[in-house]
Amino acid sequence: TEMQKLAALNEQTGQPAHHVHPDRRAVIVTGVRTPFTRGFGEQLNVDTIGLGTVAVKGLIEKTKIDPKAIDHIACGGVILQNGAPNTAREIIISGKLPPTISAHTESMACASGLKSVLSAVQ
Repeated sequence: TEMQKLAALNEQTGQPAHHVHPDRRAVIVTGVRTPFTRGFGEQLNVDTIGLGTVAVKGLIEKTKIDPKAIDHIACGGVILQNGAPNTAREIIISGKLPPTISAHTESMACASGLKSVLSAVQ
């Protein structure tokens, strides 16, 4: 079982394994990202929510996934200048996605993208 695998990993590494519910699976279909530019470059006038909305809409277009099949959006950002408490939730609203989609946002500078993936699995 998944719990046995986690326990074995814990024993092998001596580190606590992240607890993941055995019935929950994270599926990463593909990924998209916002353009990587220099600070104060061409994306200067596009806020975090606008960039995220473009990325999520691009992901939906690329995968042809029905937005109703999405149950969670995890967003990682370096500078979340919009003041929203949960940028990922604002992206769902801005993108006119189903309001039933849960969301969370990570803000840990360069580690945000990877941290958002790891916490989505938990």
